[in-house]
Parts: sequence; structure tokens; C-alpha cells
Amino acid sequence: MRTKNAPKKQDNTDNGQKFVISKTDFSNQLAELAPKMSFTPGAKNALQTAAEGLMEDMFRSAGLVAAANGKIKVEMVHLEVIKKHFMNV
Repeated sequence: MRTKNAPKKQDNTDNGQKFVISKTDFSNQLAELAPKMSFTPGAKNALQTAAEGLMEDMFRSAGLVAAANGKIKVEMVHLEVIKKHFMNV
């Protein structure tokens, strides 16, 4: 039940436009950030696991869209880029 002063649910669609980042931009940003970050081995492993899980979910979703549309092919490049950069931190 909403009260009179309860905040309205925010619309995060950015006026219907989706945020898209290219593979090159993504890996370049990650490459810039990775050397600046320092992690304990446990934190590094936890972050890597979280990043892998997130990327796998994103690719799974994209794969379903690709299968439905039959137009795009999903590549696992992002996941490999994340693994490479976090292993070298």
C-alpha cells in the first residue's frame, strides 16, 4: 500500500534508449582500471567470480534474444577479457 508521500518507482529505461558499450570500449576501460586496483587474493577471487557470473547471465540473456531473432551471434570475448585482466591484477 502506497502512502501519500511514498516515492514513485523510477523508470530506468532512459526514455526507451538502452545503454550499449562496445567490446573494445569495455576491454579498454577494464584495462585502464585493473592496474589501479589492488585486491587481496580472496577479494580478487570473489570479484572475478561475481564478474564471471554477471557476464554469463548477460550472455545467456543475449543468447536467448539471438536464438529468437536468428540475427546475432553471441561471443564469449567479454568473459575472457575479464578473466585475463583480473588474473593479471
